[in-house]
Amino acid sequence: MDNRTVANLKKYGFAKGAGNILMPHEVLELKKFINELFEDESIHIETSSNDSSILTILGRNPRIDQLLEKIICHEDVQFVLSQVLGCDFKIWEVLVRRSDPGNTGIGLHQDALGQTNLVFSLSDNLSGSGATAFFSKSHILPRWVVSRISWYPMWIASYLLTPLKLECGDSAIFFNRTWHARLVNNTSQFHDVIMIGIFPQGGLYGPPKWIQDRLERWQGSPLHRLLDASVGTRVMEDGRFQVISQQNNQINESYAMSLESGKCEYRDWDQMLLYFKLIFLELVFFPLRLMYRLLRALLRPLIHLARAKI
Repeated sequence: MDNRTVANLKKYGFAKGAGNILMPHEVLELKKFINELFEDESIHIETSSNDSSILTILGRNPRIDQLLEKIICHEDVQFVLSQVLGCDFKIWEVLVRRSDPGNTGIGLHQDALGQTNLVFSLSDNLSGSGATAFFSKSHILPRWVVSRISWYPMWIASYLLTPLKLECGDSAIFFNRTWHARLVNNTSQFHDVIMIGIFPQGGLYGPPKWIQDRLERWQGSPLHRLLDASVGTRVMEDGRFQVISQQNNQINESYAMSLESGKCEYRDWDQMLLYFKLIFLELVFFPLRLMYRLLRALLRPLIHLARAKI
């Protein structure tokens, strides 16, 4: 990760990073630990998002924590994060997501304001099958647009998205504001990625109780400051925590948050071209969507009649 990563992230809303954050033997070691977690029947496997995820992998094994700290605190990673998130950002969650063979994926969406995800791949996935995929440059669009497009169904949208194609040990980063989805895994292999959710100053998040109850594990580590929700935050009325500056208890707007306020720096020409692209797609798919709905409405009585005769 370097200036090129920062430039690509700001331009496209996602970017591939370096592939040398961990040594090859460390990547294999981390991969082995993750496989053991998935095989441990005492650990809850979350499946609500059409995948298999362990929502918190920090605090489960001291060696895993060391390797995760090396990823998060790597100088190149910290450089990129500082360029788009500013200082005093907070880690929300560190999870591992497994895309199983036949996984049906998840549709286009956006996540919380300011949220940025750091990705570390534990599998070779150069096909992008089952990977997170993005509608390029959509981070500069208003948030309401994604809920109104006519080509939302994944059997259409998947052809318009750019997937993260990563080798084992590669990293990537993306703004969760960027329209993204998870593609269908049509291979016979499962693909594991570590996802690290991070919030800049001004971002709102709910720190996992699992982490906050075990903060003493990271005493003296740089991770302690990044994880500790009692420092550099203020509690809001709804119970969420808002990230603030640890120096003056104020909010210094980062690039990620300037996207939310509409103050980010990007060329108006880029946004204009993107709107032209969206208009063209709507001209194609909106009539098709109407025709599909009409045809389905016309055929529904015939289908019910045919079922009644069986």
